[in-house]
Amino acid sequence: MIQSLWTRARWAALALLLCACAGGEARRPNVVLVLIDTLRPDHLELYGYERATAPWIAELGGRGAVFPRAYSSSAWTPPATASVFTGLYPTGHGVVHGFETAAWVKKQVEQGEEIEIAVASMPADHATLPERFQSAGYRTWGFATNPHITGSFGFDRGFDVFHANSSRPAAHVVDRMLERRAELSADDRPYFLYLHLNDVHKPYQKREPWYEPGTDERTEEIAQYDSGISYVDAELRRLAEGLAWGPETVVCVVSDHGEAFFEHEFYGHGSSLHTELNRVLMVFAGPRIDPGRVDANASLVDVAPTLLDLCGLPHAGMDGESLRGLLDGGERASESQRLADRPLFAHRRGMSEDALASVLDQKELWSVLRGHWRLIEDELQGSLGLYDLERDPLEQQNLYGAEEARRGQLEALLERFKERGIRPADGGARVLMDAELLRELEHMGYAGGDG
Repeated sequence: MIQSLWTRARWAALALLLCACAGGEARRPNVVLVLIDTLRPDHLELYGYERATAPWIAELGGRGAVFPRAYSSSAWTPPATASVFTGLYPTGHGVVHGFETAAWVKKQVEQGEEIEIAVASMPADHATLPERFQSAGYRTWGFATNPHITGSFGFDRGFDVFHANSSRPAAHVVDRMLERRAELSADDRPYFLYLHLNDVHKPYQKREPWYEPGTDERTEEIAQYDSGISYVDAELRRLAEGLAWGPETVVCVVSDHGEAFFEHEFYGHGSSLHTELNRVLMVFAGPRIDPGRVDANASLVDVAPTLLDLCGLPHAGMDGESLRGLLDGGERASESQRLADRPLFAHRRGMSEDALASVLDQKELWSVLRGHWRLIEDELQGSLGLYDLERDPLEQQNLYGAEEARRGQLEALLERFKERGIRPADGGARVLMDAELLRELEHMGYAGGDG
């Protein structure tokens, strides 16, 4: 706790010093970070999808920088979102598990017992993105609708206002924001706003008027999934217009992971790191951000340093790098070249059908991406895969046995990364698993059920 307070005090002092040095400089911009849970970018027209599922996101991308080669640090919500908040890989922040043990205690809870389960929390000695903005004088607001994005995992740290309304639709969040818009702009201080919207997550819904029936079970699932994307997009347009997110507002829209529709004999977003799960949406728009598609690999660990850098705030001590140079059309080519050889990593703790066995015998999934080559190591399945994303973007052809030199380079990078180890969960919390929480987790597929 002492170390945590000292770290936060240092950040506050540095922010005040920067403000003092800035003198008469212009007011820093408002910053909006939107995370759309479970959204795979190849279901957006901005990324070449045949259906116009998200016109507002397409318009944002038209005036901003789009990253077609952006990847998650994981393949599910807690570790990926913690990477957005910290700029660290899951190995660095330690949030590698959440409520996946709910399936193990399900029977006892259904019998009327209330059981405490441990969850991981972000490291107390590392300032989160909202904490850094708060220390720099920003008003900080957060709204989240995924049951993992709560104070138990540390996601409320640094917010002046934080609402965790699990399973509430995007319209509820937008209504609450618009009701309080005067409060958000009550003084001259800029604001940082974080929205975590869960409407694309299972169980899918038939969102009218965008829903168009499928012809079989798989296309029906996709039809409902796509209608959820359109619903969220329409609500974001309503909020953007209501809060006047103009060219002077920094807006970043990302997803935490994608969704599988049997591309690798897998459905949903469980224990896999393939591209349909690991590739994410990433768009930046705002002042001094030139429009265009950015031909460079990027990761969710880059979001925090980039947003801080855009506002002239320090961003040291992160695994990610600021992408600010890539947002400038004049510097884009040289920055792309500089980052061409940068390896990007991902991790996911594997979960077998026997949740308790998985907790006791932890199997890890790892990946490393360099250039257009990607290596995936799956300890749960005992498999290794090497893929050329330039020729095989859907990772259908495993070249592990044919590209010995290439796989050797990536294996060496991954081994060095794995040597860092996985940071033990920092403190964390014990959450009461009762019937209400279990029903919510079942509804989303975290403990069986409709999901």
